Amino acid sequence: MHIKPNRWSPGFSKLLTGETLSAISGSAVTVALPIIAVTQLRANAFEAAAMAACAQAAPLLFGLSAGAIADRLDRRLLLVACNTVRALILILLFTSVLTSTLNLPLLGIAGFLLSCTQLLSEAVMASAIPALVKRSQLTWANGWFQGVGSTAQAVGPLTAGLTIQWGAMGPLFMATALAHVASCMLFSRLHLNDAQSDANEDVADTHLAQILQGVIYIWRDRVQRAIAISTAIFNFFHAAFFAIFPIYALTVLDLSPATLGMLFSGAGLAGLVAAMCAERLINRFSIPVTLIGSLFIILPFSLLVTFGALTPFPFNAILIVIAFAGWDFAVVLNIVIEQSIRQATVPSDLVSRASSTQRFVSWGLDPIGALAGGALAVSPLGLSNALTLSMWGMGLAGLVLLFSRDIRALPRAFADDPEDE
Repeated sequence: MHIKPNRWSPGFSKLLTGETLSAISGSAVTVALPIIAVTQLRANAFEAAAMAACAQAAPLLFGLSAGAIADRLDRRLLLVACNTVRALILILLFTSVLTSTLNLPLLGIAGFLLSCTQLLSEAVMASAIPALVKRSQLTWANGWFQGVGSTAQAVGPLTAGLTIQWGAMGPLFMATALAHVASCMLFSRLHLNDAQSDANEDVADTHLAQILQGVIYIWRDRVQRAIAISTAIFNFFHAAFFAIFPIYALTVLDLSPATLGMLFSGAGLAGLVAAMCAERLINRFSIPVTLIGSLFIILPFSLLVTFGALTPFPFNAILIVIAFAGWDFAVVLNIVIEQSIRQATVPSDLVSRASSTQRFVSWGLDPIGALAGGALAVSPLGLSNALTLSMWGMGLAGLVLLFSRDIRALPRAFADDPEDE
């Protein structure tokens, strides 16, 4: 009789728990900053989009460097450092609320710095996960990590919306700072570098040379290149949409901050379902079908957002939360598969750099997309039409994967390497 091995190693459990605390805190703050900008500091559509661009600029500026740093330095210390910096930033925001000095530039700078720490942390996680689980367990492990992200998206936005509506910005910043401190304590007990490849000793000495290795690998690998192009298109329009949606929801639809938080929270629950079902869906439909199909799910759900604008409250909110839930299910499923493909096929000493190159190509377009969304919203096209254009752009990103023969030729599922047995 076959006995299923225990997947929950102490190291993986600590990593997941620390990431849970960090992700929930980060999600709450990410949603809180634009709501505060619109409701408390009276930001207009372009100012809100510009602030969103600041919060998304890190991958464009430092995306390639993050992977080289993560592959070369102590992973455990990097995770501790990232969460320490986050805690300090949130304490600064807490102090600014107490002293009534909070302003748009400070929110923009805080969003940018938090984005930088998130970028580096993601680069470390890309190589930490395959260091702690077997190759055949990558989909399972990535599903749990994306499940954590979806849980954070379910809990964080609702918490942010309610606390801001109740006038409790200060407590929100302090509570999230303490959560990052708790993450530091968990990450400090990890032993990640023991699993790092000895090949790191052969990595070129210069930082630029290390970066180029990741870039060249992604460009030459046709599967990774197709994924990078598709994700870049999706993220550009995704950033454009969500840069202007908060002001659309708060001003045009006249939703309250708490209701807006609930919209994002409902989407997070769907993402959690996708994360938990990812392994089964892949086994049922295969890696290529699930990967390609995940992006085409976006288009039918976009119609619900359009119809939502034509209906009164609470029906508009219900339609939009269903649309967001469908989107988040598709996005989380897509991310789980992409990360598993990368971790299963890229050499271990290049995983962080390859992942960071992917983020540079895709996430690097986020601030540009956010600014484009803001510019379109204040142009003759108008806010509603800018949202519609962004939604269709997200759905059409799947065409890149559909027309890639290498994506369609991917194996049905992952198997362990012989050395893992």
